[in-house]
Amino acid sequence: MKAVAFSRFGGPEVMQVADLPVPEPGPGEVRIRVAAATVNPTDIGMRSGGRAAELQKLTPPYVAGMELAGTVDAAGQGGPWQVGERVLAIVVPMRTGRGAQAEYAVVPSNSVVRVPEGVSLELAATLPMNGLTVRRALDLMGLARGQTLLVTGAAGAVGGYGVQLGVADGLRVVGVSAASDEALVRGLGAQDFVARDADLASAVRKIAPQGVDGVLDAAVIGRPILGCVRDGGHVAAVRAFEGEPERGIHVHQVRVSDYAQNQAALQGLADQVASGALTLRVAQTVPPSEAGAAQQKLSAGGVRGRLVIVFATLLLALSMVFGGVAQADSPTHVLVSYSEMSSSPLPLWTAIDNGYFAQNDIQVDAQYIPSTSGVAGLLSGSTNIAFLGGSDILGAVTTGADLVVLADPIAVYPYELLVDPSITDPSQLKGKTIGISNFGSSSDVATRVVLKHFGLDPSTDVTIIAVGNGQNRSAALQSGAIQAEVDAPPTSLPLKAAGFPSLYNLAASGLPNLNNAMVVRRDWRDANRDLVQRFVDAEIQGLNEVRSRPDVGSLSLAKWLNLDSDTATQTAQWGVANVYAVVPWVRPAAFSDSLELLAQSNDRLNGFDPSTIIDNSFVQSAQDRGLTAAN
Repeated sequence: MKAVAFSRFGGPEVMQVADLPVPEPGPGEVRIRVAAATVNPTDIGMRSGGRAAELQKLTPPYVAGMELAGTVDAAGQGGPWQVGERVLAIVVPMRTGRGAQAEYAVVPSNSVVRVPEGVSLELAATLPMNGLTVRRALDLMGLARGQTLLVTGAAGAVGGYGVQLGVADGLRVVGVSAASDEALVRGLGAQDFVARDADLASAVRKIAPQGVDGVLDAAVIGRPILGCVRDGGHVAAVRAFEGEPERGIHVHQVRVSDYAQNQAALQGLADQVASGALTLRVAQTVPPSEAGAAQQKLSAGGVRGRLVIVFATLLLALSMVFGGVAQADSPTHVLVSYSEMSSSPLPLWTAIDNGYFAQNDIQVDAQYIPSTSGVAGLLSGSTNIAFLGGSDILGAVTTGADLVVLADPIAVYPYELLVDPSITDPSQLKGKTIGISNFGSSSDVATRVVLKHFGLDPSTDVTIIAVGNGQNRSAALQSGAIQAEVDAPPTSLPLKAAGFPSLYNLAASGLPNLNNAMVVRRDWRDANRDLVQRFVDAEIQGLNEVRSRPDVGSLSLAKWLNLDSDTATQTAQWGVANVYAVVPWVRPAAFSDSLELLAQSNDRLNGFDPSTIIDNSFVQSAQDRGLTAAN
């Protein structure tokens, strides 16, 4: 098997792709055919000699890597796993000297869980190590719901999970990161933010005057962080903590190896990914030959998301979600992501279910990937086409992504503003708390548009907080944690039935918006124009079917969203009446509201011309050939 290995300690140059024997699983173990393995600071310490005393007891060459995703290849006696199952696992390379960065890895069965449905293997590989690190840290601190958690390095891999898992545990989270990361950190769910170049203790105590209850020190600030903590509080240190604690503060040393065989904890994390409470982020994928360069990039800092080594098995393994052999560069096979578990992807689902892609000689593998990870998947080539919102597209373009928007099946904001039953007039929103998914997201933009329509200032008249996807916002509204949120069927239907009224139907206003647009890399479009045209044709055929036969669309909604027939029917009818475009033109005006909001914190968007990333030629061709409903 191929593996990223080293036989001596030193810089990245000691790493090489080596041929090693395929390991055999023993009793209670499982062998995984690795599709993706991440690059972590632990790998750098191992390669540079930081664990030399332990490694020298083992036989070189050594293989780093503490987390992976792939498919079960073989199971030792007594194991519960079946060959071919898609799994993710944590690996302890110091156990045998063989870590995750190889085509095959053997791990204890209780270090493995199944990959959530619809999650790609390269995304899944980013969960185990840092997810379990944060879970262990929170468990050690034992904070109660409502207490305050400070997370340093909140935009990073460990810190990002710290924010989201802290929020999921009911904690008030204060994130610390670079000022430029504020939107990202708040988008992950942090209620408060402190720029890392501030006088940290002073800034934190303005938020929590007695000091925070606990700190997850993902940025390894060390002893200076104690000034932020209340007497008797807690610090979870992910590296060795130097110096003595003070004022009765408890310092907990976090070792992920303590949870390496805590399968229940790992399964809990996978469940939170499936529910949308936890976001997986890939910054870049690399082949095994570039593992050294990836370590250098990680050491330089500033990486947002994970660096992932992709092995040749990845595309084959990805296909096991859907059947067939996935080949991202095949002229008839397309890997597609959609970023909403709502009615927005219905034209895509209907086109798949009713054979329109097959009629156009395309095999589609469609998977749900949250928006931030959807952009990463598109840029890395693990997906060919992504359906994304305008804010996500603009954010990627301003960081250098060369993307093109080809079609917009959802022409308007697909939302209504649902409110607490006590609110009967827009003026009563003053002083209230409104929930959105993430800052800078489509729901954030829509919320601000509605407030301005009512003559309210989003910055001063209300408090806007990030609570996650539609299901999370719905729960927050019912619990009283928020008093308003933008929503749409199917999640809005039970809210209305429970007495939460719609104060404003933004969808019916007709205001243009980009919520579920078809996006590709420009170079992929140029290399696959015929395939792109056939894909657009099939999407338009699915859109026509939804608009002309809502009963057919409701069948797809019931299948893809696991809805009962009545809910699916109401959702499809609402979409046809309010949001689905007759012809999916991409209009520059659909970017306007996102541009206005994002330009306040991103100077690169000032004066940006959306027409530079729009290509309506494929929709135009479909219309010229009589495929659109306008003909």
